[in-house]
Amino acid sequence: MIYPPESDQDLPGNHIGFWSAFNGNHLLLQEEWDNGNHEEILRRQQEEFSARLLESERKEKERLAHLGMMSLKQFRCEKFFSRWEEYMKPKIVVQKSRRLFRSTIDALIDLGDKPKKQHVHAHLKLLIEGFNVLQQQYRTLETSERDDICQHLSDLCYVLKLTDDPVILFEQWEDL
Repeated sequence: MIYPPESDQDLPGNHIGFWSAFNGNHLLLQEEWDNGNHEEILRRQQEEFSARLLESERKEKERLAHLGMMSLKQFRCEKFFSRWEEYMKPKIVVQKSRRLFRSTIDALIDLGDKPKKQHVHAHLKLLIEGFNVLQQQYRTLETSERDDICQHLSDLCYVLKLTDDPVILFEQWEDL
């Protein structure tokens, strides 16, 4: 059996195109479908989907609870864009992205405990514009990297306890 890389271990394993497809499960499923066991197959798939959804929701609640207890200084210590280390070329993009994110957090820390929303937005806008510059320079920030940037921005907004939708903020300012 071919095992997926560690970064893909949490992918669902029961669909064509995912790792378990290499062990012939899809052939058994097709045979079962051909023999008229449609309702049972659909019921099992719905159960599996529901279980994965519940697990995903549980993990997200835990993650948000953890983020909700973090200070900006603690959040700054996170290892941002770690997934990019495996494949990003040139590697300097990972370093510059982390530096950009951490310098934004430092600027937000400098604003004090209760900064004005417009000052926070100004720094978040500079962050996004910094990623726009990186994209113009290196042309390496594609859809999955954009999703990672949005996720880190969303986490930052959560730590800041902002009520703004970070994706809307991102889309408002990004050129990627």
